[in-house]
Amino acid sequence: MAKKKANPAANFLQGLLSDEPVQSPAVTETPAASAFDAVLSIEDIQNHPDNRDVNIDGEDAAQLRESILINGFTDKVQVLTRENAEALGVTGLGSEPYVALNCHHRLAICRALRPDIVTVEAVIRSFTTALDMLYTIADYNAARPLLTSERAKQIRRIKGEVSRALQPGEDTLTLIAKRLGKSRTLVYMLDAIADLPAALLAFVDSGDIILKDAVELRKLSPEKQEKLLSGLNSLSGELTPDARKAAVRLLLGRVKAGERGEEASEPAAQKRSAPRDLAKAVQTALKALPAEGEEVIEPRYRKTVEPMVKGMDEALYSLAKQRLKFAQHPLSDSAKAALLELLKQ
Repeated sequence: MAKKKANPAANFLQGLLSDEPVQSPAVTETPAASAFDAVLSIEDIQNHPDNRDVNIDGEDAAQLRESILINGFTDKVQVLTRENAEALGVTGLGSEPYVALNCHHRLAICRALRPDIVTVEAVIRSFTTALDMLYTIADYNAARPLLTSERAKQIRRIKGEVSRALQPGEDTLTLIAKRLGKSRTLVYMLDAIADLPAALLAFVDSGDIILKDAVELRKLSPEKQEKLLSGLNSLSGELTPDARKAAVRLLLGRVKAGERGEEASEPAAQKRSAPRDLAKAVQTALKALPAEGEEVIEPRYRKTVEPMVKGMDEALYSLAKQRLKFAQHPLSDSAKAALLELLKQ
């Protein structure tokens, strides 16, 4: 325990000898515990495994890269000691003595593009519970463009810690939503998709699958999820955004309809096995009708022919309504392109 207290203090004293400006020591009031300022070597800081993924080459990081190239680090890294992190159950850590709670991208950009920056201003924090640490990470990421999958994993980790200390009458997701300033519905949906395969979550992150639909996907069997993934991967990259969105919606609808079909009762399945070709269905109904002058056997007609004719009338009426609807509201080019893409499959 002595090492945990002495290590940050020693680094703070080392910071006083640096040319870098350092604020006077002060305790920052946080829900976690104590915190004090220091100047740390970049090489002594590692990324927290529970924080967001780092990609400094993407378009999202372009503005930050430019800012750091011109202005330097311009932020304060919030860290905890590796010993403190390990005591809180954090796994996958390296040998560096400090673990960063924020500024992951800044640190990576400096290492790659500004090797002249060797020290950074930091606040060394100590936490007594893993939940305090996870909420702090969530707070620092609140203004960052997190991917939906990253937010889902964040909620799932927090949920695990909250559920351990849940009091009678309390609801886990409600507590999380209140603490993060989000709606319970959003927290529920993010938690719900945390178990989706990473390949499907990639389409959620890209915006091809909206969060509401992603929640429904978790109900699909693994085979149906794999079928959907295959269809998504086969979509042409030349589709316009609107056409791609329409194609994805049609794929989702088709896969979900297939899932419901497998679970349907036998009578319903038999009902759906009626002839798909309307022209053939009409011919079947005509053959079942009595020929001119032929005696009508009423019981037989009532049992077989009348339901068939009635169903045919309803089908023709529905078809006429659809034709009228599409005559008034023709399909857009994007919808046509999406349908053609699906027909190829």
